[in-house]
Amino acid sequence: MRRAERLFFRIHRPIHSAARLDRKKRLAHSATLTDSSIVSDLALSLQKLNCGAQFEAEDDLPVPKRAFEFKFEVSVPSLTNSSFSSSGLLPTENPVQGSSAVDSAAAVPTDSVEHHLVLQSEDDMEGIIRDDYSAMDNSFGPCVSTTSLTSSFFAYVKEEGHTYDHMASREYMLPNDDSWTSAEEVLHCVLHCMALGGKPLLGSVANVEGRVLDVGTGIGWWAIDMADDSPCADVIGIDLSPIQPECVPLNCRFIIDDLEISYDLVFACSDYCPNVIHCRNMVMAIYDWTKFIAWIKRELKPGGLVEFQELLWCPCIQDGGIIKPYTGSLAEFFQTLAQAFGAVGISLDAPRYLRTGLELSDFKDVSQQDFLIPLGKWPNDPKLKEMGALFYYFLLVAIEPLSSRVLRRGLNYSPSEAKLWAERFKETLKGSLRELIFFQFIVVHGRKYRAIQ
Repeated sequence: MRRAERLFFRIHRPIHSAARLDRKKRLAHSATLTDSSIVSDLALSLQKLNCGAQFEAEDDLPVPKRAFEFKFEVSVPSLTNSSFSSSGLLPTENPVQGSSAVDSAAAVPTDSVEHHLVLQSEDDMEGIIRDDYSAMDNSFGPCVSTTSLTSSFFAYVKEEGHTYDHMASREYMLPNDDSWTSAEEVLHCVLHCMALGGKPLLGSVANVEGRVLDVGTGIGWWAIDMADDSPCADVIGIDLSPIQPECVPLNCRFIIDDLEISYDLVFACSDYCPNVIHCRNMVMAIYDWTKFIAWIKRELKPGGLVEFQELLWCPCIQDGGIIKPYTGSLAEFFQTLAQAFGAVGISLDAPRYLRTGLELSDFKDVSQQDFLIPLGKWPNDPKLKEMGALFYYFLLVAIEPLSSRVLRRGLNYSPSEAKLWAERFKETLKGSLRELIFFQFIVVHGRKYRAIQ
């Protein structure tokens, strides 16, 4: 199937929430924000997959806990000049300072966003409805755990107008309904299409061969794009919720599982050994980064690549080329958000220490690249202006579903207080557009140690 058709079906993916939002108006609005014309990109049909050798995993050294430790009530640097107390997974070593030469995400294809902002046709096609979820494809053999998706997978927990997954060993703070997945689509456009110029991986050359595992795949767009760009790769996306589209490339599959339960189960006693493990926007999902990195190290093929792509939830400004925390009123809201996640055991500051964590875990060729994501249309560069407008739109639509549960769980907000907080955030966000605010987006990658024969 052609890329343009698959993109159309992605926009019209099955919706499992109680109510379907009007996607046509939302996407039209986001297209208006970016002043973009809608185009279609036709591509060749995908080749069938005929590769993917088995690999033998080597015995791994244990991952030291020096990089990440689970602590309570530890003071960490805040977004302002003051400090705040945050519990959860907090690093104990000094972070590796990024290079003074921060990459600006300016080299962006002119049609990058348009590929993902395909408007509905006049007949308002509703897309593919999966009434019967049969067993997932088992073409990867015994090395992959496959599951029959029964109605129990969709018995979501309903709270304050949102639905949440019920499979997780610990509560997952983000909903899986259309309010969040729609925002996730916009964020994919900002980070993948614009900041990274459509490159799925920065730590590897194009046309990856072998097995690729996308951890926390969410709506599955990265996995689909990776399969499109590398037709000789076996791409598997793993997530808690079956919210991915059914219309995918032939070399792309999805698995529904909880990694925290399956650190010792998923792919265990197997020879799956992916060549690449990709993790994006996992900061709000991981409670124990030490176990997570140890799991990655165990599963990854010797010499294989791991790449983290994480947005830092801290507004910043530049002063004479030096990146400094933003200290305006908007910073207080992100400080509150960090406190709420810290109270439930999740550190939003953890991605700053990923480079150190990989180095201390004996990964080789570890490097970090930093990108700046503007907030609003203040940049002079038209592509950065477009990116900033779309990122502003993401925050506008994402903040309520993102904060609803964590404010109630972490800071004991009442439902009405959580909604009021989100409304005040939106008002402050709109009032901050004239300020030169940006957010940092970091990409950290390294390779698993390969023993010399």
